[in-house]
Amino acid sequence: MSKARKHDLHTYEVNRQRIYDYLATHPCVDCGCKDPRVLEFDHVRGVKVDEVSRLLSNKTSWPRIEAEITKCEVRCANCHRIKTAERSGNWWRCQLAQ
Repeated sequence: MSKARKHDLHTYEVNRQRIYDYLATHPCVDCGCKDPRVLEFDHVRGVKVDEVSRLLSNKTSWPRIEAEITKCEVRCANCHRIKTAERSGNWWRCQLAQ
């Protein structure tokens, strides 16, 4: 394995653990769910550069990932879908829920 590949894998593993640790200490802002397996980053501030998961997959440096996280609120998958539907004006999903 090349030195660059080893570095990429190390960066990925370290950043993946940092994201898990972050999610483990930040419950869903809407319902309070604390299970990191279902928590997601919901972009609500600033200009979205990329999805946090994609930055992780691309072995992006932690400062860049962290900068993207500051633009987000943590939501569980269910609350994230609901907020996104409401925000985007996806009226038929909102109507079905009522």
